[in-house]
Amino acid sequence: MEDPIRFAEPKRAQDHSFRPIGASPSHGLFSLERALAGTVRHASALKPRMARIQVYTTRWCGYCVRAKAMLESKGLEFDEVSLDGDPAFRQKLHDRTGGWTVPQILIDGRPIGGYTELWRLDREGRLDERPAA
Repeated sequence: MEDPIRFAEPKRAQDHSFRPIGASPSHGLFSLERALAGTVRHASALKPRMARIQVYTTRWCGYCVRAKAMLESKGLEFDEVSLDGDPAFRQKLHDRTGGWTVPQILIDGRPIGGYTELWRLDREGRLDERPAA
């Protein structure tokens, strides 16, 4: 008869200094953030990059006020470019965005249109998706 195949007996770790993450013999428990310090260089590397939103506005434009209010209510940060002091703003606006009217809204440098288009993106649920580009 042949000898049966034997498997090696599992060995137990001889290291008795095993501690759960976050435990320290001299300091007791500490935060997981401190335990993982150095594993991630910047916490911002874990967050999705937020899109850059630019809103070209004038003071006297009611739709500009509505567009800014909508973005603020969604918690979306944006850069406002006020065109009040520029008498030739319509030509410059058209050169930058392709639109003649205010507001003109750009997401990551791409024009989406004005307040109506922003409202439409929000109504369709795409406003929440789009800025997390």
